[in-house]
Amino acid sequence: ERVHGTGLQAHLQGAGRGSTIIQRATGSLASGDTIYSGNILMTTPYGTNGTPPTGVASALSDITISDLTVDGNYSAFGAVDPSTPRHMGIHAEWVDGLIIRDVEATNLLQTGIQIYSSRNCLVTGCLVYLAGQYASASSRNGISFNANSPARSNDYGIFCVISDCIVESILDEA
Repeated sequence: ERVHGTGLQAHLQGAGRGSTIIQRATGSLASGDTIYSGNILMTTPYGTNGTPPTGVASALSDITISDLTVDGNYSAFGAVDPSTPRHMGIHAEWVDGLIIRDVEATNLLQTGIQIYSSRNCLVTGCLVYLAGQYASASSRNGISFNANSPARSNDYGIFCVISDCIVESILDEA
């Protein structure tokens, strides 16, 4: 049986990779910015004041991101330390039923697609390249799944599939 969170259901659909481009504006990221503010797209139940999610009860459900390009414009941020604001293409946290389909993630200081404490996820037909361009970033991956802590006694962090994706030119791990 599949149990969904009580949150938002949404679908962000572009006109295709390379046709719909969401690009970080030059000058819009600085060292010391609020954590996660450097991500290009982010879906998480964080509150408006940046309070962390409380867990399963606050999980979002049925989120789809498809047919677009996220461009981190990393060359415009060479002097920025991304460890505080983060600089990932897509960051999803506490989502039940996440689909990322036919997305291109490129030109990022850190990870291309990061999924954290989520379940029932599908990442398919994606292209991730030129990620991890900041040498001292703690996370420089193409696609990253991070499971929830076992101490929280839930199944978030499982039932995730990567299918038909290409990951290349990552300066750390794949």
